[in-house]
Amino acid sequence: MHKDVYKCLQLSYDYLQNEEAKKVFNLCSLFPEDFNIPVEYLVRYGIGLNIFEDVARVEDARRSAHSIIKSLQDSSLLSASDQKGCVKMHDVVRDVGLSMASDYFVRDSVKKLKSWPMDIDGVQQLHMPEAVLARMKALQVFRHHSKHYLNHLQPEFGQLNNLRTLILQNYFIGDTTAFGELKMLEILWLSKCKFQEPFTTIERLTNLRLRVPRFEGFQVYLQGARVRLSQRIRNLFRADSYIQPHYLHLYGKDTTIFSLDCLKPLLPKTSYLHLESFEDLENVIPRLLLDEDSLKTLEIFDCDNFKYLINVEELTVCAQLNPQQQFKQLEVLRVRSCFPLEYIFEKEGTPLCLRELQLSSLKGLKHIWKCPSELLHLRNLQIVRIAKCDKLEVIFPASIAQGLEQLKRLELSDCDKLEAIVAERQEREETIDNVVFCQLTKISLYKLVNLKAFCMDNLPFKWPSLEMVEVSNCPKMKTFAASEGSQSTPNLKMIKANNNCIILDGTDLNTVIQNHYKEEVYAFIILIVFNML
Repeated sequence: MHKDVYKCLQLSYDYLQNEEAKKVFNLCSLFPEDFNIPVEYLVRYGIGLNIFEDVARVEDARRSAHSIIKSLQDSSLLSASDQKGCVKMHDVVRDVGLSMASDYFVRDSVKKLKSWPMDIDGVQQLHMPEAVLARMKALQVFRHHSKHYLNHLQPEFGQLNNLRTLILQNYFIGDTTAFGELKMLEILWLSKCKFQEPFTTIERLTNLRLRVPRFEGFQVYLQGARVRLSQRIRNLFRADSYIQPHYLHLYGKDTTIFSLDCLKPLLPKTSYLHLESFEDLENVIPRLLLDEDSLKTLEIFDCDNFKYLINVEELTVCAQLNPQQQFKQLEVLRVRSCFPLEYIFEKEGTPLCLRELQLSSLKGLKHIWKCPSELLHLRNLQIVRIAKCDKLEVIFPASIAQGLEQLKRLELSDCDKLEAIVAERQEREETIDNVVFCQLTKISLYKLVNLKAFCMDNLPFKWPSLEMVEVSNCPKMKTFAASEGSQSTPNLKMIKANNNCIILDGTDLNTVIQNHYKEEVYAFIILIVFNML
């Protein structure tokens, strides 16, 4: 580097308004070259390194960080980033900053560490010997992001008595004892971490501010234990919008649904909720949630006694709430292996914002919808995937199909009793004279042994956006749709039938399916005759 450039940058550094600004500058220089530095990282690291003096709240530290960053940008020591909430440091400026960083931060010893241990798949993982951790007692900030759940929290972390900021992502935390020893900890950020036991040691962290942008990715394996959170922690979770988990994974093997009572303070602002292996979970509303507006994704897996998404009677009698006002923001619903479930949507109707519906291995499911058509709001539905629901005979009533304006993908497989996708018109639906799937681009039908047609009614369909049709192992499908006349598919050039690609070449979709059916029957007869010889 030219000495004049160095002197100019040194002068800008020397004229910074205070020591806080100099420390933030040096902290920025420790990030990789050409890195988009999140301002929130500077806030969290700065608190851990005690950069922000006389600051009692994280909000105050955040304001101070933004003020310092503006000062550094005015001095041409930092530049704006294309990424929202980030700043950048020019590589020349970074070189100057690195030459000064040792005044405040340990740097040289880190350079000597050339590589992490590697597992058999070549994925980086961090496992430091006990002796290394024992000698790092002055450490104030620790952050590690693992791409996979390979890293386990080591018990020796409890020896880091001066640690003030701990940030972990994709960690498997089997023993939480080490957390309870971090008495100086103020910032705890756990993103997408799996817990094998109740996280009760958090109550011992008396200095914990719990004011980070999102306490996301909170996954809990209850495994027969009852989780308890103190009233102080509950109040912090309620009061601080920054730490509400937007992603909450709950596993309840060998436990009861009552174990979730203590986690209810985490639910009000959860947008992604996963419930798995709760044997006595019968409904989501009102058992777990009540009039919550924030939930956008709900997954219910392997709950052997799950009967209702909403128990309407219990909700109206006990809570006196309108069932049609629940799940107002729900966009994605995935349900798997809940055998007693017979209906997904009953008297409550469908969520207004529902965008994706996935149902799998629901052996007791008779109907997806069991409510008046005026309560079925599916204009935002884009993706439907249904598999291994053996009692389903149809998917959509005709009145619903008419309103699927945004449906883009329809994938059905292994539904043994399914005879048609769109049901025949009922008496009150006779006014429906055509159905247009404006956005539907792909239809996939696999191993539907009783499927006869997309619809058995003489109802014209139009598919202006349809590009891909896959039909495999549907032996009774003699025609695509039973309506007279051709099906309007201007963008469909080819269909895939039993792994055979068939070029339409101007041929009507119904005709192609009918000819394919005849060929399959003929081939089957030839095979029988050949076997008899």
